[in-house]
Amino acid sequence: MSGKRALFQEAYLVNSLEESAEKWARAFDAGPFFAVRHHRTDEFSYRGGQIEADVSYAFGYLGDMMIQFIEQHDDKPSIYRDMYARGQEGFHHVAYLVSDFAAERQRWLEMGYELATELYADDVNAA
Repeated sequence: MSGKRALFQEAYLVNSLEESAEKWARAFDAGPFFAVRHHRTDEFSYRGGQIEADVSYAFGYLGDMMIQFIEQHDDKPSIYRDMYARGQEGFHHVAYLVSDFAAERQRWLEMGYELATELYADDVNAA
């Protein structure tokens, strides 16, 4: 893939999916938001191990931008706990779609980025 990579998602770690969705709906007229509770993946790795935290997600739109809220229910090591301790909230990541996941994954590795998490769920690869 060459050229521009258009972002389609902003993601935030939050303490409550419901409260965050309500705040964004009031503040920005975002949504509606749809929740996936205690999501499980088909394949998952965190820093080379099979540690998968217990997380729930909520998804909604603000214009063309997908907004994702992530709520981690446990204290297992994760890409979320790497950035935020329990009780903390904040911006976590952006995402974009690719037609060749393996090539894009390799491009990031060649740029020197460490692979923290890789997963396959709901017919989608992510890293």
